[in-house]
Amino acid sequence: MSVKFYLLIALILTGLVIWLLPKSKLAAGLRLSETGFQIIHLIGIICGVCGLVASFIYQDTVLESHLYEALLFPLFLAYMYLLLVHRIRKSDDVLDEKQIHDMALAGANTFALSIIWVFFLHSLYKEEILSGTVFFPLFVFFTLALFSLNVLIQYRKN
Repeated sequence: MSVKFYLLIALILTGLVIWLLPKSKLAAGLRLSETGFQIIHLIGIICGVCGLVASFIYQDTVLESHLYEALLFPLFLAYMYLLLVHRIRKSDDVLDEKQIHDMALAGANTFALSIIWVFFLHSLYKEEILSGTVFFPLFVFFTLALFSLNVLIQYRKN
């Protein structure tokens, strides 16, 4: 069986859990602590860095073998946990003001640096070091790692 099939099954099961779990008694214990917030962004850094390395080494194979989706799946699960907590709490106070502020600053920093990254990737493509198809995974993994790293830096700074 291909990786795509397993990812699809895991996606369907994750959707079922998010749909059914808020109606169960297990939902009362789920919440997002400060440690959970940091773990989500550590997963983002790990997925981003692993994806960058894999995209540079394997280039087109990353997309053809669905390694791209497989590397993003742990972060997808972490974000689905955040969505689940949000659905259970039925309010917007899942993240505190400081976390929201830190994520906004990290988003602004990431946006500025991702523009520089795009020009760098474009120059590598023009020099025929990279193929055109690997451009998107490199951009996604870079911005993911940079955003998560920026969030943790902002979070620990203040």
